[in-house]
This record gives sequence, structure tokens and C-alpha cells, in this order.
Amino acid sequence: MNHTFRLAAAAAVSVPLGLLLPGVVRAQDAGGGRRAAPDKSQADLDRELDETLSRTHGDPNEPPPPHPHEDLAPNRPPAEAPLAVEGGDTDAGRFRFRLGAMGAHWMARLYDVSVSKGKAGGPVANLNLDDGSHDFKTDWEYAQTQTYRAWIDLGDMFSIEGAGRNAVFRREGNSASNFTFGRASFFQNEFLKAKFEFTSVDLSLVVHPINCEMGQLDVFLGARYLWSDVKIQGTSRFAPTMSGFPFPAPAPRPLPNFSFPANQDSQTVEAILPMLGLGGAIRPIHFGSGSYFEIFARARVGGIDWENESGSKEYYAVSFEAEGGIAIVFSNFIGLMAGYRFEYNEIERANERTFKYATWKSDGPFGGVLIQF
Repeated sequence: MNHTFRLAAAAAVSVPLGLLLPGVVRAQDAGGGRRAAPDKSQADLDRELDETLSRTHGDPNEPPPPHPHEDLAPNRPPAEAPLAVEGGDTDAGRFRFRLGAMGAHWMARLYDVSVSKGKAGGPVANLNLDDGSHDFKTDWEYAQTQTYRAWIDLGDMFSIEGAGRNAVFRREGNSASNFTFGRASFFQNEFLKAKFEFTSVDLSLVVHPINCEMGQLDVFLGARYLWSDVKIQGTSRFAPTMSGFPFPAPAPRPLPNFSFPANQDSQTVEAILPMLGLGGAIRPIHFGSGSYFEIFARARVGGIDWENESGSKEYYAVSFEAEGGIAIVFSNFIGLMAGYRFEYNEIERANERTFKYATWKSDGPFGGVLIQF
């Protein structure tokens, strides 16, 4: 009985304790049985925030990883592009290769013409072919001809230039006196026809010591080829009188299948000679990019005088030219020009058999078009 009582009392005590113990533990935890963490400073919170952002998005101060195909060498600063100058030449300082050409109509006048032709060592008459001389009573007609020029610019300092012109002059009239030309003899008042033709061709290296937007200076170093041809033809026959003065006479009737040869002769003479020159241009007015008004002038002179030791061969030539004018150029491409040209030439050639001589002057206005690209 006592044993039974002790069991009952133990059960009565343990059951309530088992029911109350979990509540007591929970009350301790909630009531401060666990120790609270201390408060964090603002610096700690900022550091933790930075670490969190760094882990999530990476460090913004770190350089980006190199691309696998990029060169890992140190980066070089990019080259600075030259500043464009408004209204200036964007090709300044560069090597320029430019072509140009000019063609002009030249209204040329021929005067002071003198020619000679004969055997070497013999008497050779100098024949003047101008109005007022003893050989013609009329003057030469004007030649409506052309003059041309072409050039290649090799940068700003040098150019190669070629130029040429050909002119044909004709005249007819009565002879003012008796004269002989070559193998032909002409008499006073004989009706004559004459033709004089010349060609001059130049090739030069041109140096530009000054070449800028406002103008340029040109120095010419080159050579010239000269050629002239003169022909005189009579149209009627004369017979001498007892006094020696000619008078017109009817031409004899030609035999069948036979004609009298024309009373005429001609002469051709040519030369090559060195030439030096000086020229230039000023451009005082500009009205747009590459468009300007220009005043130009140039002059060239040259000569050669050669004779062999025996004196049997002689080669002599002199040439001089001068021209000037104005030009209007648009966009450095096309332009109009007008001016005046003068030319003087003299050639003398002699060998063991013949002697030839020609001298002439020619001048006149010209006008034309130029193009360059």
C-alpha cells in the first residue's frame, strides 16, 4: 500500500512538471534568456553594402578584362587630324600632279621680213618683203591662226610646258623693181604672189620659286624649234628692151604637150636653239574657291652661233618672244584669257654649197580658253 502511494505521488508531481517545462524554456528565450547582438555603426553598414554590391555587380574601379582578340600592348593616343582651314587649299604641302592646256585664236601680223638665198661664197641679195621696200607695193595680209600651250604641274615648284604656233601669210602685187631670188628672176611691175609660213615650238622646264594663292613667279629653261618657208611666184613673162628695162610681152604660144615652167622659187630654213625666260602672274581678285582674276606676262630669249674651223658651215639663230594679258579662272578648272603677243626670229644657215637666211617679226592680239584638272 505504501508502495502504491509513492507511485501515485510521483506521477502526480512529474506530469505537471512535464507540461510546464516547455513553456518555461520558451519564456526564457523570449524574455532575454539569449544575449542580444550589439548595434552596428554606419561605417560598418556602408562597408557591408559595398561588399554586397561588389559581389553582385563587380568592382567599378577595376579595368575591364581585355578582349581575347585585342592587342595587349599599351594603348597609343590617337593621331590628331589636321585642322581644316576655311577657304584654304586642303592639298597644301602635298605633291600635286595637274594637267592643263590652252588654245587661243591669234590674229597675227607679219612685218620686217627679209630673206636671202644663193650659192655659198657668191653674191647673195637680201630680199625685203615689206610694203615700202623695193620689192613689193603691197603688204602682208593678217593671218587668222592659233597658238597652243600645254603643261604638267609636278607639285608646286616644277612644271613641264610645251607650246607651239603656226602662221601662214600671203600677199600679191606688182614688183617695185627687178630682183633675183634663188634661181628665179623677177622684173619691175611683174605681178607676183608670195607666201611666208613659220612655225615655232617650245619645250621647257618651268621652275616656280614663288607659287601661292596671290600669284607666282616662273623661270623657263628649255629649247625652241624654228622653221620658215617662203615662196615667190611670178604670173606673167617679160622680155627686156634695148634700154634694159622690162616691158610686158605676150607669152609665146606653147608647143603641143609642152608648157613653160613657172617663174618661181622657194626656200626653207630651220634651227634649234636654247631658250631662257622669266614670267609670272598676280591674282589680285578672288571670288570663290579657286576662282580668281589674273594678270600674266612672260618673255623668253635664246640664240646659238656656231661655225666650224674651216668656216664652211655656219649655224646662227636668234629668237625672242614676249606676251601678256589677263585671265579669269573658275574653280581652278576652266578659264578665259586675252592678251597680246610679239615674236622676233632670225635664222642663218650656210654650208659648202648654199647660203640661206630669213628674219621676221610677228605680233597681234589673241584670245582663248584654258582648262586644267
